[in-house]
Amino acid sequence: MRLLTDDELLEVACEGGAVESLPEPSNWYSAESPIQPSSIDLHVGEIFIPGKSPAAPGGHDNPKDQVSLRTGETAVVTTLETLHFPGHIC
Repeated sequence: MRLLTDDELLEVACEGGAVESLPEPSNWYSAESPIQPSSIDLHVGEIFIPGKSPAAPGGHDNPKDQVSLRTGETAVVTTLETLHFPGHIC
């Protein structure tokens, strides 16, 4: 197994439709591009705090958009992008 290059990621993510809602930069090869060598920069969507009641801030029905975690705390974070990568890519 190997890491994908930016050209390969661009082909799979954008041209292959594996990533929905990825912001399109003016130049896919610039430093501002979400696709970089061997990585795709994703954006934080909703944040959920395990153990919160559904209506409480961070609960299932009331997600947060930012949070500061202390040592030992966890959060479940969704992304603004939706990923549909084929099974052979990890």
